[in-house]
Amino acid sequence: IPRRHPQEEMAVTHLDHMDVAQRRTQLRHIVREAGDGALLLMGDLNALTRSDYSDGAWRRLEERARERKWQLPQHGDLSILRDAKFEDVAVASGSEVQLTAPAREPLYRVDYGWLRGGGAPGTAKTAPPGATITMEAARVHGEVLVSDHLPLVVDLQLGEAASGE
Repeated sequence: IPRRHPQEEMAVTHLDHMDVAQRRTQLRHIVREAGDGALLLMGDLNALTRSDYSDGAWRRLEERARERKWQLPQHGDLSILRDAKFEDVAVASGSEVQLTAPAREPLYRVDYGWLRGGGAPGTAKTAPPGATITMEAARVHGEVLVSDHLPLVVDLQLGEAASGE
């Protein structure tokens, strides 16, 4: 984020992929340390949103977990971010929600962009007071060379800083 937008911050994280309790602790820590200002949180959150999957797709995830003797897929972790007034950029911008992992044949949506203190597309006039970030879109980039996840691209519109700079 350019220096002319000092009131916005960006954080990137990679949360625990096996222990749901640990992941929830990590999310609570992020929320606590982030304070109240505008923040774009990006990364591999290793958390699932149930509404991203049909019933059949969710059953396939459960079967895959059982075959590998993994913990069954769970959802709800991201309510910690919602409760702290973060918005899922893909959902809030009206973008298609896309799976990101594994890269070769994605089954899971675990990579996210979450924004607090911004507005949805076309909402510059109705965004929260002081908001200078507008969500435009989120999309998965289909090419990957060395990662096990597809990269997530988030388009944001930076407005003028609240100080009028």
